[in-house]
Amino acid sequence: MKKMILFIVSVAMIFINYYEIKVENMDIKLFHPDEIIIPKINLDQNFYSYKERSVDSGIIYLKKSDFTKDFYILAAHSGSADISYFKNINKLEKGDEIELNVSNKTLKYYVEDKYYTKKNGTINVKNEDNVLYLTTCDKYNNKRQLIIKCVK
Repeated sequence: MKKMILFIVSVAMIFINYYEIKVENMDIKLFHPDEIIIPKINLDQNFYSYKERSVDSGIIYLKKSDFTKDFYILAAHSGSADISYFKNINKLEKGDEIELNVSNKTLKYYVEDKYYTKKNGTINVKNEDNVLYLTTCDKYNNKRQLIIKCVK
């Protein structure tokens, strides 16, 4: 009887270890949130789909983003509220590094251009391979939108 119990416990332990490994791999692959890191402004935050959240609850990637081309448009609030994750992106300058951790890969982008457009609820940018756009409202003029173009 003791041998039988020992055998059952051994099999159960093997199954538990196998299950934990599979769950761990699934967690990383399927449920790990994407992340943006900008060392210059001490930003390290997860970002989410526009389908899951709005800028009122975090950093989101916009519908025009194309993960297959490493083309991303990320948006968040600026200002002084707790939800103002992009409050300091106006401090970014040409050459500053932005890192994205997306789908278990690390992508490095560098600021290439920074400009303002009239705020109208849309962002008109060219869909290009290996480009990241960061966008937020101008902290000082609520009729303008800040757009930062970054390239690999």
